[in-house]
Order: sequence, then structure tokens, then C-alpha cells
Amino acid sequence: MKKLFKTSKWFHKYLGLVLILFLMWESVSGIMMNHPELISDFSVPSWAVPDHYHVKNWNRSSLIKMLYLHKDPNRAYACGKLGVWETKDGGKTFHSYMNNFPSSPFYKKTNDIFLFNSSSEEFLFAATDGGFYVSNLENGIWSNIILGSEIE
Repeated sequence: MKKLFKTSKWFHKYLGLVLILFLMWESVSGIMMNHPELISDFSVPSWAVPDHYHVKNWNRSSLIKMLYLHKDPNRAYACGKLGVWETKDGGKTFHSYMNNFPSSPFYKKTNDIFLFNSSSEEFLFAATDGGFYVSNLENGIWSNIILGSEIE
């Protein structure tokens, strides 16, 4: 009986220590997932990310939407997890269209873009995880549109 008690005490002690480490890690990672603003400025180096998470050929939702201009069918804007991109040759090459856009990769993720044509100007709206932005297509500079006090 003494041997059973001693063994169960040892087992309980070390199993509890392992479980404490596991539960602490789960708690910390859960807090980080529920409050992404705490870690949004932190970037993991690419060598530390597994190969199947690397962006190749616009995979992993790096491109989710594309809008072509009515005036120039070779000019288009694309959006996705990597932000907003512009093409002037019908989609053969792309370049970054993120002047004054959020610098954090988390807030750069663009969920949708919308093109608005007024009588004299064209505007591109972008809904990102970092807020709502508008760009006049003539100057290409993004401006943040304040919707409320907090990011939702």
C-alpha cells in the first residue's frame, strides 16, 4: 500500500507539472488570439515558418479579389492577405499599391476593395483588418477613414 501511495504521489506531481506548462501555454496563446492588437506588430522571420505557409503564386488567400478599370482594361487592382496590388499590363506583373497603408502584416490583410467613379475622380476603397481606407487613383496615397473609436 505504501508503494502504491508513493508511486501515485510521484505520478500526480510530475503529471501536474507537465499539465501546468501545457495549460499555461494554451492560456497565453488564447489571450493572444483573442487580442491580436497585442502581437500585431510582431513578425515571425520567414525561416521560422513551415514551407507550406510560404506564399507562392498567390496562394494562401494572398489574392482574393481583382477589379479592372472601365477606362483602361489593362489596369487593375487586386487585394488579399498581402494588401493591395496594382497591375498596368493586364495582370502579367504586379507592384505594391500600399503608400500610407498599415505596415503591420496583420492589419495589411485586405478583405475587400471597391472602386468608386465620380464625375472627375476615381477612388479605391479598401476594407482591411486595420480599418477602412480610401485612395484617390491619381495620387495613390491611402487615407484612413475613421469609423469609430475601436477596430472591430
